[in-house]
Amino acid sequence: MKNRFVALIFAVFFGGFGLHKFYLGNIFAGIVYFLFSWTFIPSILGFVDAIILGTMDERKFNAIYNHKHYFPPAYTSPIVTAPPSVTPIERLDVLIIKTCATKAIGATVSECIVATGEDPQKVKETIDSLCRKGFLLPDNREGDYAVVYRPI
Repeated sequence: MKNRFVALIFAVFFGGFGLHKFYLGNIFAGIVYFLFSWTFIPSILGFVDAIILGTMDERKFNAIYNHKHYFPPAYTSPIVTAPPSVTPIERLDVLIIKTCATKAIGATVSECIVATGEDPQKVKETIDSLCRKGFLLPDNREGDYAVVYRPI
């Protein structure tokens, strides 16, 4: 991590050779400063860089030269979530009815458990509740006579 004070010292004492540019990671500018150091123009530019580095805010320096390590201040905002539109038991009801409706011959309890991913006991209780309310009709499948549930 680069230090602003070290860059300032390099710019004041070795600015004519571009050492501060090498330190700050600007290799191309450092080479140009070094190649033209015999003209004293880089010395003037190094002095200007020293003034800029000396007056620069620490946060701005970190944002420019330490961007890999710089994390801007985090602004927290409250997370707003919408209230659930349906209760979980109603959602399970809907999933079970959809599962039974997608199969032409109805769905077994195990097919409903796999489709919903819920606890088997909870699925069985919900299927019984749907049968009592008149939404599902228990029936036997032809061939293996397994109990299937069909929507009414």
